[in-house]
Amino acid sequence: MTKKVWFWDLETLNIFTATFVDRDSDEIKKFVIADYKDEREKLFNFLDNEVLGLIGYNSLFFDAQIIEFLYRHPQATAKEIQNYAILITSDNNRRPDIPEWELKHNHLDLFRALSLSTKAKRVGLKWCEFMLDMDNIEDMPSQGEGNNWEEMVLSYNLNDVLSTKILHNKYYHEIELRKTLTNKEGVNLLNSTEPDMAKKLFLKYLSQAMNIPERDLRALQTQRNI
Repeated sequence: MTKKVWFWDLETLNIFTATFVDRDSDEIKKFVIADYKDEREKLFNFLDNEVLGLIGYNSLFFDAQIIEFLYRHPQATAKEIQNYAILITSDNNRRPDIPEWELKHNHLDLFRALSLSTKAKRVGLKWCEFMLDMDNIEDMPSQGEGNNWEEMVLSYNLNDVLSTKILHNKYYHEIELRKTLTNKEGVNLLNSTEPDMAKKLFLKYLSQAMNIPERDLRALQTQRNI
């Protein structure tokens, strides 16, 4: 089976949903974990056998961490997944439990790659949808609302994935810049904001000029509390 790159997004409510859209086609994959339905085995099989890479929005610190949680706790209920999601989003200064280089899949996080995670530019996906003048900007449905709750959540979930795809395609030049610099400099810059790219490249050049390994050079940094 040929592996592909997928746009993706998760919803962690009283049901868990995962939606994926193929980068190069309109193919869609959807998975649900709830009290009445459990498609986690299909989800794991898809992730292990059909995914070459994943493109999301704020996915490194959230969606990717949820998936890693599921790998560590393969029997977790939708409520336990939701509780973990609340835990990792309750503190803005919390570092991810699994760093990027240890994740099971290759990730592109547009929140960082487009520098939208910096304090000066920090915006959510809904604001991006508004600025892109999208026809359909959906609000999260109220939890448990109506008899078609699953359908409503999946619709919202899919809308966010399609928005991520549109955002990626519109600003693809930013992604190509990071790919080119990563290949040229030998430094992973794919998920780096503009300030972070500058820091990483400056560290590389300074390390070379001073003939000091980067790890040792970082240790010399002055710690400032204010």
